[in-house]
Amino acid sequence: MFEKLKNYFRYELWNFPLNQEKGFRRVWIKWVRIIYLSIRGYVQDKCSLSASSLTYYTVMSLVPVLAMGFAIARGFGYNEAFKSELLLRFGQQQIALVELFKFAEAFLDQAKGGVIAGVGLVVLFLAVVFLLNNLEIIFNHIWGIKSVRSWRRILSDYFSLMLLTPILFVLASSGTVFVVKYLGSGVELLPLSPRISGVIYFLIQLIPYGLFWIFYTFIFLFMPNTKVKFSSACIAGIFTGCLYLLVQWAYIYFQVGAARYGAIYGKLAALPLFLVWIQTSWFLTLFGAELSHAHQTYDEHEFEGKALDASANFKKLLSLWITHLAVKKGYLTKSLLIHRYQIPSLLLTPILQNLVDCNVLYEARDGFVPSAEAMEMKVSDLIGTLDFKGENDFPFIKSKELSCFETALELFSKQIESSPDNIRISHVPNQI
Repeated sequence: MFEKLKNYFRYELWNFPLNQEKGFRRVWIKWVRIIYLSIRGYVQDKCSLSASSLTYYTVMSLVPVLAMGFAIARGFGYNEAFKSELLLRFGQQQIALVELFKFAEAFLDQAKGGVIAGVGLVVLFLAVVFLLNNLEIIFNHIWGIKSVRSWRRILSDYFSLMLLTPILFVLASSGTVFVVKYLGSGVELLPLSPRISGVIYFLIQLIPYGLFWIFYTFIFLFMPNTKVKFSSACIAGIFTGCLYLLVQWAYIYFQVGAARYGAIYGKLAALPLFLVWIQTSWFLTLFGAELSHAHQTYDEHEFEGKALDASANFKKLLSLWITHLAVKKGYLTKSLLIHRYQIPSLLLTPILQNLVDCNVLYEARDGFVPSAEAMEMKVSDLIGTLDFKGENDFPFIKSKELSCFETALELFSKQIESSPDNIRISHVPNQI
């Protein structure tokens, strides 16, 4: 049974084009693929381990973050409102939050004139930057992005986020309460049946939860250093927000052993539960990141079951064709090769990386351009470059024992080089 499931998810689920399917079957297969990719990515990217590191950074930065929020809210006269909203949104952590509020207030009181300055500002900013930068690195790993924001962008983006988040949180929360209150009053004035009124009341009560959907959607859009489709981020944001609220509900009503923790830890009883809550929140956030990535890229994985078993000869053939295409067009993108020519990402990515490592292609502007050497290469030149990439001399076997085969391969190479069909890649007739 297990082998059948493994074979289905590895091969049968992918070895046909989704656009040939119609109706409910197409939607069903699409979402099975997306969920499978999300779970597989979560495991392969070691998101559980990443969540642990983020939990550590979160604990280290909680007091500075709250201090920044209090300082900004105090400046706008929303200090108490900010505290009230935090206690309302995270009521299950009220004991831990009250203690954190005390630490944050003490942090502010030590600053001159109630304003965070000097060393305090540096400590605060660095703590938050380390958290956000670590989160960006993890998101970039999920998305397969190697480049990170420049330090100028890191400072500007993160500082803007730190300044605006407390203000938007208070305003959005207050606005939500206002909307829910007056919409509820407005529905009572409308001549609606009890059933319709009940449905509308239910939808109105969902509005406060929209804050979590917006928050997660923003995180999935903002944190990766790449372009994320709004639809992918929004779907992942709604799913993660709902899952978070479900876990929050379970956390409140099923705190097994909470009394026992109180007997063991005394006043610190809230600490282990608080840490579990933080880590669980990061589990959900990273799974949401995997979901947004899977939703945006699921079509890149078609036929990846066969791609896993691609022969060395086919990979070499594909390398020649991609180089020829790059030379002819002058610029290629991975997206073009995946969507126009339907090459599975699992097969294409290592081939492109190999061509870059061999200095046949260069990465440029989210794509690839041919090198000067590639413009002059013959077919045999590229084959030789690919074949001889890496180490070719090892001490554990004597050269004389390989000499016969080495001589034979050299003769084969010379025959290919002298063949009239061994022309420049740029001169190969364009059949594309």
